[in-house]
Amino acid sequence: MITREQLEQEVLRLKHELSVTIPQEIKNAVELGDLRENSEYSAALEKQHFVGVRLEQMMNRLRAYQDIDTSKIPRDRVGIGSVVKVRNLRTDKIEYFKVVMHDIQDDADEKIVEVTMNSPIGKTLMGCQQKDEVTVHLPTSTVSYRVLQITTIHDL
Repeated sequence: MITREQLEQEVLRLKHELSVTIPQEIKNAVELGDLRENSEYSAALEKQHFVGVRLEQMMNRLRAYQDIDTSKIPRDRVGIGSVVKVRNLRTDKIEYFKVVMHDIQDDADEKIVEVTMNSPIGKTLMGCQQKDEVTVHLPTSTVSYRVLQITTIHDL
């Protein structure tokens, strides 16, 4: 999971880019002349829009992180930020899920599937303990799992 400090650093970097770097690029492009045919100007405006959207996303993530009270996240059950190792009882395959908030998803290990806490898998896993067997009702099928291991946000 991305730490709050990493998120704050990314917000600061994006703010600097939006308020210092990109305006300088726009100024340099304007100095080149005719803006209708100026690809540098168009690229700078497009970059400005992209960075603005990214900054808004990061600010929303930061606000969501600030709303999380880690003292209320259980240490022995699946909660927000938990990585859950399960066995698919039909295929006997081992799978890994990480329970994340609605739109907060982190770049996790590629073998770990991130599921939101409001998804069918996330809802079913929330509150589970090791050795629990759960059945997930997906839109197209039903899957049963046995919880083999839980790594909570406190362990990470």
